[in-house]
Amino acid sequence: MAGNGKPKVAFFDFACCEGCQLTVVDSLQTHLELVEAVEIVQWREAMSEKGEDYQIAFIEGSCARQEDEERLKQIREQAAIVVALGACAHTAGVNALKNLQPSPDGYDSKACDDHKTC
Repeated sequence: MAGNGKPKVAFFDFACCEGCQLTVVDSLQTHLELVEAVEIVQWREAMSEKGEDYQIAFIEGSCARQEDEERLKQIREQAAIVVALGACAHTAGVNALKNLQPSPDGYDSKACDDHKTC
């Protein structure tokens, strides 16, 4: 909790279009009471400051790469509450389809994810 008694909230993005976060930004324009109820400490779409002390984490996007899994675990260790925001966060969406079958054109998505070759 912040010194003002408000829970600290952070938004994180993984593989996604970030449309769900933009929808939240749009919604908050007409629901300012929600913004006043929390202290937002990290949200790349809406602010440049970046705080690492948060109790609630909103996750948007799919965890489609090995390094995403580690980052997600770190966020989960920090946050008391984790909220999956949007379809990609819930079901992995289109971004994770590359992991289900080999590419027909021989593109090795695993090698690209490991920064070996693209």
